[in-house]
Amino acid sequence: MKLRGMGWVIFGGMILSMVTGSMMLVGKATGQGYACLLASAARQPSFIFDRVSGFVQQVNNRYTLPQVINARGAISPDGTYVAYLTGKAGEAITLYLESAAPSKHFRGGTTCSERVGCWRTIREPGAVPLQAGVQDAIGIGWSRDGLRVAFAWLDGKGRLNVAAADPAGGIFARRVISTNNPITSVRLTFHGWTEDDHFAVFSFTSPIAPNRLYFWSPQEDRLVSYDLPQREPPHLAMAWSGGQLAYVANAEQPYLMVAQPEAESEIAFPLSSPLEWWLLWSPDGSQLAARYFDPPHWRVDIFEPEGVVIADVGSAQTEIDRRSGDSEPFIAWAEGGRKLLMTRERLNGLHDLMSVDPHTLTITVLMENLHFLPFQTTSGMIALFPREGQWMSLYSLDPETLSLKRLASGMETVDTVSFMSDGNSLAYISQREGRFAVEAVRLGRGEHYLLTHGLPAVEKLEESDAGDITFNWYTPSNSPPRGGAMSFSLTGEALYHFRVDGRVSAITPSPNGALAAVNVLSNLDTSVSLQIAPADGGDPTPRLASERQMFRPVWSPDGVWLAVRRTQSGGLPNLEIYDAQGTLARRFPPAHEFQDITWITCGG
Repeated sequence: MKLRGMGWVIFGGMILSMVTGSMMLVGKATGQGYACLLASAARQPSFIFDRVSGFVQQVNNRYTLPQVINARGAISPDGTYVAYLTGKAGEAITLYLESAAPSKHFRGGTTCSERVGCWRTIREPGAVPLQAGVQDAIGIGWSRDGLRVAFAWLDGKGRLNVAAADPAGGIFARRVISTNNPITSVRLTFHGWTEDDHFAVFSFTSPIAPNRLYFWSPQEDRLVSYDLPQREPPHLAMAWSGGQLAYVANAEQPYLMVAQPEAESEIAFPLSSPLEWWLLWSPDGSQLAARYFDPPHWRVDIFEPEGVVIADVGSAQTEIDRRSGDSEPFIAWAEGGRKLLMTRERLNGLHDLMSVDPHTLTITVLMENLHFLPFQTTSGMIALFPREGQWMSLYSLDPETLSLKRLASGMETVDTVSFMSDGNSLAYISQREGRFAVEAVRLGRGEHYLLTHGLPAVEKLEESDAGDITFNWYTPSNSPPRGGAMSFSLTGEALYHFRVDGRVSAITPSPNGALAAVNVLSNLDTSVSLQIAPADGGDPTPRLASERQMFRPVWSPDGVWLAVRRTQSGGLPNLEIYDAQGTLARRFPPAHEFQDITWITCGG
């Protein structure tokens, strides 16, 4: 058997570290699958555990799992490809491009699109290297049609570069923009492409170098740039329309700028000194709505493209705002740009939604006493949660016709509204008749789903990597300790229900989703225990381990074994191996502080 990955080459029972060149012997295994666990401990020898043979090998020449550095990336508009940075610690960072098929697992904390995170723990086979030697300053962005990805970066010589590639990884345009730039304290921000995908737009900012806004056309290798205020970073509030880019550049004197890269011209209009600008063009590009904070109030103005104020809508608070602008007003264009929708906040924290005629300043109140600011989907539909007497309701608003449709009512409270990544659905926790429920709505279709109800308490309403709705429920402290985690599709289909004895802290589903390792908080003390629960709501295993600090367990990729780190009261964590039925297979004494554990294929 031969396996490449994670810096190892494995030949039968012999492992060669490609990093150190040291050789380590693994006991002969008789089974197949992911039977070996590689555990790395800081300043201590590492261990390889072969579950099939029961052999444990201490690695005297300690091999450290390569610390992989991942950074910003970008998913193509249709979700088909991902461009991302990755590299081992101490080595040059490389930009890769690869397929982003749903079967591939995305990991990490940074979200590079509304749908999926783009960090990787290590690059996968099939990834195409686009650019090596990247410093930790890069901007990446896909064209709107998804046929090109452009990226600007600093190399190790301090040169600012820009290039563009097709989805297959072929570089078809490249340019060096400037040389001898500083390679510290630099920010490269990719702002997108113009509406016709002609120019890629990015900015370079540094406290010790001139700040610039760049428009680059890969087809023509044409570069247009504008000076930015020397502020780190300059505040750029951007909005596109018909080849025009409007942005606010804050310095000692802020300006409203309207750049037209095709004509290589720019209009600057001086502003007063408000903060936190947010801009929104009307659909035809003839008007520009601006939301900004002018202490102690949020305000809304409407401009012509040349910077002339058409309408000073005024404060976004109906009364003196004692919270100093904590709640940003909602603004959106309606009726094809003939009306502007905006909210005004009351002193009690509720909001009114109004339509404003920019030319006559006629104001019409569309909905009063909104509990939350409106939620607008990618299709333009708007969700409203008003309080009507003692009850709360849910309405959808069509911004083109300003027609309202009630989708749900009779709710005592609504909490934790989650905007789903499909761009048109919401999930939220409601309270009905003193019990809690989880509900979902698909605004574009006007469909409402009561996913589950009658729960004693609900928390952690989230969206899974697959786009499903997940949440935890639990019984209060004065009830028998019981809890669980549930998941539903956006159409209301029940996917799993893991029940456990206690309050769920975290769940780790097995690779096939039939089981989950569940970290459970005790209702009686602060300890955390571990249970394995079936997805059909059946009884979980007895508590496998209990400590004050429990790390998230790691399933072997075949779902046969579970590796668990838990902190003993003495401080050092020990490492335990369980099978899928919860039987303890091996316990390592708490002599080493294991930091990295990963399953590898061995045996055969």
